[in-house]
Amino acid sequence: MEHLLPFDNCLVILPAFPVSFNGVQDFAALLASSLSLKTGIKFHFLSLPSFSENTISALFKPFAFIHLHYVGYGYSKYGTPGNLICALEKWKQNSRNRLLITFHELFAKSFIPWQKSFYLQKYQKLLFHKLSKIADFSVVSCHAFEPHFPTPVTKFPVFSNIPVPASSFPFEMRNDYAVIWGNLKAKRSAYSFLGKYIQTVSENWEWTKMIDIGVLDPVPPSLPVPIIHLGFLKANEISCLLSSCKYAVLTTYPPDFFSKSGIFAAYASHGLAVLSAPSRDDHFASMDGLLESVHFQKINEEVYQAPSFLASKLNEWYREHDLEKHIKLVYLPIIRKVVQEHFRY
Repeated sequence: MEHLLPFDNCLVILPAFPVSFNGVQDFAALLASSLSLKTGIKFHFLSLPSFSENTISALFKPFAFIHLHYVGYGYSKYGTPGNLICALEKWKQNSRNRLLITFHELFAKSFIPWQKSFYLQKYQKLLFHKLSKIADFSVVSCHAFEPHFPTPVTKFPVFSNIPVPASSFPFEMRNDYAVIWGNLKAKRSAYSFLGKYIQTVSENWEWTKMIDIGVLDPVPPSLPVPIIHLGFLKANEISCLLSSCKYAVLTTYPPDFFSKSGIFAAYASHGLAVLSAPSRDDHFASMDGLLESVHFQKINEEVYQAPSFLASKLNEWYREHDLEKHIKLVYLPIIRKVVQEHFRY
């Protein structure tokens, strides 16, 4: 155990809406637990709803070190947590205070006038820029986020919140099942693409069942293969399921944003062959180390790569970004730097 801080407390600020953003909370809890074992720091968790600026400031006052996990819609119904950011700006007026922000999202991007985000995105972007300027350390999950920052940031794909078993079945021994997982929008996207390309998929990969986990759709989807709806599962149950299946479908994000997806990280950590939506050049994905027909398969291609090859390569890629690598290569160096800067005063 390293004893790095003359102050041994860190406030971890989390989204207050666990139904929508529990993946961020799980990520933060796993990270803090591992860091605590390594450093002896006591991490205090604050799930922050839309309090007044003064109330938030009072909660921050006892701490000299704050770690904010940022996703705007987790702190405000419309993704505009102005009170939170104003309180952090005041807290940062103390030159000894240090702010670490892990940006899970930045701001909404919408080109559709009937969506609220279309009218809110400018304000969301303004708030993000305020945050990025006061952060002493910023961590993002994918290269697609980097151009929006005024200063250099640390880039590291998210780790899986789902525990990986010590040993798992070889790919060839797994079931010919495909997993669909996520919120209602994500799963409807997946079923829509599958409905359009199911013949292509069937000609290339042998699927005997679809395993649907997470929220149940009130309008059940239909495919030529059986769909088994399992609903919400515990983390260890999801791990057992992923370890026994060969395939997964993820069409919510283009590959440029796979590195920010906890679901993609779970697929990668358990060695599944991932089927993605059609996309263009995947420029940022390649910067993240993810290549089409090497780490994932696009659903609209006429010829598919061997699934065992994709699964193996994706799992190799993930092992460079697992929880232990996050601790060693990203967060411990940041904490050491916090200590060094503290002793300058």
